[in-house]
This record gives sequence, structure tokens and C-alpha cells, in this order.
Amino acid sequence: MKNSNESDNLQSDKKRLYSGVAWYFFSNLFPAFSSLLIFSLASRIITPGDLGAVTLAATITTILTSICAVGFGDALIQLRNVEKKHYNTVFFICLISSMFIYFISSLIVEYYVAPTFDVVFKTVYPVIALKIIIDSCAIVPLSFLTRTMAFKSIAIRTMYCSIASIILCLPVLYFGGGVWAIVLSQLSTSVISYIILATSSNLTLRPIFDKSSFSELSRFGITTTFTKLVTSISIDNVIIGVYGSVTTLGIYAFSRRVFGSIADVLNNAIANVSYPLYASVQTKPSQLKNVFFKTTFFSTLLSLPAFTGLIIISPHLIPLIFGTQWIVAIPVIQVCCVIGFISCIGSLQMSLIKGLGNTAWILKYQIFQQITTALLVFLFARDGALVLILSIAIKTFIIWPYTVYYISRILGVTTFSYISNFIKPFTSVILMYLGCYVIDRELSGANELWNVLSLIFSGVVIYCVFIFILARKEISESLTAIKKSKKPKVENYE
Repeated sequence: MKNSNESDNLQSDKKRLYSGVAWYFFSNLFPAFSSLLIFSLASRIITPGDLGAVTLAATITTILTSICAVGFGDALIQLRNVEKKHYNTVFFICLISSMFIYFISSLIVEYYVAPTFDVVFKTVYPVIALKIIIDSCAIVPLSFLTRTMAFKSIAIRTMYCSIASIILCLPVLYFGGGVWAIVLSQLSTSVISYIILATSSNLTLRPIFDKSSFSELSRFGITTTFTKLVTSISIDNVIIGVYGSVTTLGIYAFSRRVFGSIADVLNNAIANVSYPLYASVQTKPSQLKNVFFKTTFFSTLLSLPAFTGLIIISPHLIPLIFGTQWIVAIPVIQVCCVIGFISCIGSLQMSLIKGLGNTAWILKYQIFQQITTALLVFLFARDGALVLILSIAIKTFIIWPYTVYYISRILGVTTFSYISNFIKPFTSVILMYLGCYVIDRELSGANELWNVLSLIFSGVVIYCVFIFILARKEISESLTAIKKSKKPKVENYE
């Protein structure tokens, strides 16, 4: 009887996983496409220096948002019994802290940042920084929907946001407002996202602080907030922007942005779904292991061909979409893609550790990551973006085996059994790369658009053929689970 229940639970977890990933992946294509569209059009009419200024403003905004009790949102997901008072307490903390941080940071930028500092940065920061308040207020309804695994509602939110972003930004681009189109894109996404989240969650929130609720949430929430603060600090952007130049930052940020259009979709699709799943089975080692292996395989299945595909088509895609002034960024983008696979798997590893409540380890690990990255930026930033990203790639591959060993120990499995989840997708993607390499050479001298379309089509066909041959069982199981998945029950917070 016990084995039957465990089997049913495992099947239920699989359905929720595959359905959630499918919704997230599909929905994130919309914001990725809209963001990339706006970015590609804006990049044709703005300089690397202006892009660097906007990037620096957005980076600081992200850092400051992480201070505003973001970790308490994860605490709401992780806590077993959540009541209305918990939601109200977190909402209070988010609202008060975000308003305070926004006004203080705006005053500092206005009156204390050197007058000679980039004018574009000082102009756009007070506007884009409004995201601090809006995104902080969205933490509670987003946590509620994530906790209840209402991934369809979250997915619809992202699609509406992307459509609205395009509608609002295209006129700005048409009249030459390249920088402001990027700012408006980010700000409008936050506003619309909050409205949809608040409506979908049906939460009646009040900024009311409850001491007992804070005590229950604080241990996990404070640690996670610090962790998110550490991880959100794009130390490379900050140091390059201050220590180097906004032009250098612009080129570097452009490369990371193009790469991020794929990485963000994949990371959000897998990690956001996996975290509540890991938390829900944290006391069941057998289920936890199976769910983690499924998410790992699924992530590898999607991320490896996506990043490899961008490596293949970037020499043709970048000048075609963004203009020839960004050709210098192509090798940087390709190295980013090599790192990308590790980042996707790493997000799953962090979700697992966080789902088990071990936020202290994550905090120590992320502090170490940021310190080493900062050292590398100080050493290599003046040698150019390519040298810098190569040093970060080497660091990533040196550290990753340790995380693999640590995860294997947590799950009580051998390192090989963990690594074996990568074998079939990795074999298929090697064959895909070789096939596309031959086709690319044959198409040498052809129209760039034709090259891109041919390589994408060929890559998809080759990869699908070999992955279906090698992993037919796993893929069939995934598709069946998605078709049979049901809408999850939504808990009442009252």
C-alpha cells in the first residue's frame, strides 16, 4: 500500500513538473521574443555607451530590489503552514523597505554621484528604479501562486506583459527614443505583471506587521534575502561600469543580453517549477531523488541544444539582427553559451538545496562566487570582454565538479548516476553540432538570413532525430505527463 501511494505521488510530481515546465517554457518565449525585439531595434540607434549607462542603472535597481525582503517570498513557499498574517507581514516589509530604498538611492544619484558621471545614467535611474517598489510589492502574490503551483496563471501573466511591452515601446523606438524604449520596456513589464499577479492571486493584502509571523519566516527569509542580494549583484557590470567605462560595459552587457534571451527562458522554466516541488517532497528522499533526476534530464534536454544552436548561428545572426557594429561581441556570446549549460544545471542545484532549507550553504557559496568573479574582473576587465568572459568560464568549470559532488552526497547517490542524466542529450548535441558545421561550410557565401534559417532547421531536425532515438522512453513519459496533467488545487490563505 505504501509503495502504491509513493508511486502515485511520484506520478503526480512528474505531471506537475512537466506541465509546469511546459507552461513556463511556452510563456517565457513571449517575453524573451518581445524583449529581444525591442533590444535589437534599440541597439541599432543607441551607442554602446548609452547601453552601458542603462545597464548600470538596471543592475543597481536589481541589487536594491533584492534588499527588499525578496527572500521572504521564498520563505512563504517553504513554510509548511501559511496564514493570512504571514502574507500581510511580508507585504508590509516589502512595501516599507522598497519605498525607503527607492527614495534614498534616488537622492544619492541626484546629489552625491559625481556631476561628471554619465548623464544618461543620472537621467534614467530615477525612472527605472521605480521597479524597486513595484517588483517588491509583487513578491507576495507571486509567492502565493508559486506555492500553489498555479503555473498557468503565472505563464499567462508573462505573455500579457510581453504583448503590452511591444505595444508601448514600438512608438518610442519609431520616434528615436532608443534608451527610453529599453527603460519603458522594463518598467511597463513590472507594472502590468503586478496588476495581473494581484488579480490572479485574489489576495486581499494589508501592510500589517505581525511579530510572531516574522519570527517564523525570519530565519529562512533573512538568509535567503542576503543570498539573493549576493547573487543579484552583477559584480562584473558594477566594476566594469565604475572601474572601466560605460562603452566597455555596453559591449559586455550586449553579449550577456543576447545570451540571456535563451538562458532566462530555460532557467525560469525549470528552476521556478522545481523549487516548490523539491520543497513539497523534502521529507521523502526517494521521491526527491527521482524528481531531481527528472528535472535535471529535462533541463539538459532543452539547454544543451539551445546554447549550442546559438553558438552555431551567432556569426550570421548578430550582424543580421543587431547590425555590424556588434560583430565584436560574437566570440563573447559564444563563450557565454558554453557557460550557459552550467548555469542552467546550477539553478536546479540551488533550487534543491534551497528546497531543503539549507540557505546558509547557498549564501556561503554565492559569496565565494562573487568574490572570485570580482577578482577576475579587476584582473582582466581592461584586457577586453573576451578575455574577461574566458576567465569566468574557466572559473565556472573548475568550481562545478564540487557542486556535483555536494548534490550527489545530499541525494545519497553516486556521482556517475547524477552525471548519467547528461549523457544522451550531450551525445545528441555533439552530432547536431557536427551536422550543422558541415552544412554551414556548404552554405558559405550565401545570404545571411538563408544561413540562419537553414542552420536552425537542420539543427532542430538532427537533434530531434537523435534524441528521440536515444531517449525515446524519457521523452514519451514527459509528453504523456503533460497531456494528463490537471490544474492544481489552490489553497485558501484565509
